[in-house]
Amino acid sequence: MWVFRRTNNVFQRNKGKLLAFVRRLVAYSSEEGGWGFDLVQTSGEKIYQCNGYRILVLATIIFTMLSNVRKKRKISSPPVKPLPLYYLNDNNAPPPPRLKVIREPDEESQPSAEDLAKTVHARQLEATRARVHVVEKRRREIEEEREHLNATKRARLFQKEEGTLRQEEDALRRLEQRSQAETFGVSNNIQEKRRRQDAAHFMSVHRQHVMDLEREDAATKKRNRDAAVLPKRDHQMMEAKIQVERAEEESRHMAELEYWEIREQTEAIRRREAERFQRAEITKALLVQRYCEAMRLKLVDKLQRANVQLEPLCGCHDDPLLHNVSYCAPNCMFYNNPHYFNKILIEQLSVYGIHLFG
Repeated sequence: MWVFRRTNNVFQRNKGKLLAFVRRLVAYSSEEGGWGFDLVQTSGEKIYQCNGYRILVLATIIFTMLSNVRKKRKISSPPVKPLPLYYLNDNNAPPPPRLKVIREPDEESQPSAEDLAKTVHARQLEATRARVHVVEKRRREIEEEREHLNATKRARLFQKEEGTLRQEEDALRRLEQRSQAETFGVSNNIQEKRRRQDAAHFMSVHRQHVMDLEREDAATKKRNRDAAVLPKRDHQMMEAKIQVERAEEESRHMAELEYWEIREQTEAIRRREAERFQRAEITKALLVQRYCEAMRLKLVDKLQRANVQLEPLCGCHDDPLLHNVSYCAPNCMFYNNPHYFNKILIEQLSVYGIHLFG
C-alpha cells in the first residue's frame, strides 16, 4: 500500500510532465513502428533501454492513478446538522430570552449600624482567637520538638550504656563458658590463655566505659564552669574596655593641654618679639629726630654766621627749615614729596655756599 501511496503522491506533483511524456512516447512508438527505443528526452530527463513491456506497465500505472484522482475529485455533500429543539415548536421560532429580575432591597431587611458593628467585632474576635490558636499550636510543637530532642539524647546515652553493659555481659558469659569448659577436660594452658584474653577484653571495655563517663563528666564540669565564669569574664572585659577608653580620653586631654600650652608659649614669644621690634623702631625714630634737630640747629648756626636769610620755597610756610611737607596744601608741588623739597633746599643752600655735610 505504501508503494501505491508514494506513487500517487509523485504523480500528483508531476502530473503534467507525465502526461506529456506519455504523449511523446506514444507518438514516438507509432512513428518508429515498435515499442522499444534507445533514448527518450523529456523535460530535461533521460531514459535509456526501455522496451515495450515496461512501457505497458508504466501506462497501466498512470491510467490507474488518473482514475483514482477522478474518484477523489467528486465533491461529497456536507453532513446535515440536526435542527435545535426550539425550531420544532408550532411557530418555528426560538423562545424569548430570559430576563433577569433585579429586586430592590427592603429597608427592613437592611442591617443596622449596630448589627454591622457587632458583625465586625465578632469577625475581629474570631481572627484574634485564630491567631492565638496558631501561636499556641506553634508553642506546643516547639515543646514537643524539645521533648523529642531530649528523649533522643537520653535514648542515645541509654543505648551507649546498654551497649557497654552488653559487651561486659558477653565478656562475663564467655568467662563462664570458659570456666565450664575447664570442667569438661580442656587443657589448663588453653583455658588460662583464654581466661587472660577475656579478662583483658573485659578490662579494656570497662576502661573505655570509665573513660567515656569521665569525659562526659569533664565536659559537664567545663560547661558549668564556663557558665559560672562567663558573667565574670564579661564583667572583666567590660571593665578593661572602660579603662582603655578612660586612658584614651586622658591621653587625648593631655595632648590637648600640651597643644594649648605650646600655643600660649608661641604667642608669648611672638608678642615679646613684636614689643622688642616696636621699642627698637621707637628708639630709631627718636635717634633720627634728634639727629635731624641737631642738623637743623647746626644749619641755622651756619646761616646766622653767614648772615643769610632763606626765602620760603612755597606759600604754605615762612621758614623752610621748620617746614614739613605733610602740612602743605594738596595743590602744592611739595605735598607729600619730601625728596623734591630736600633737593630744592640743598640747591638753595649751595647757592649761598653752605653745605649740610661740609
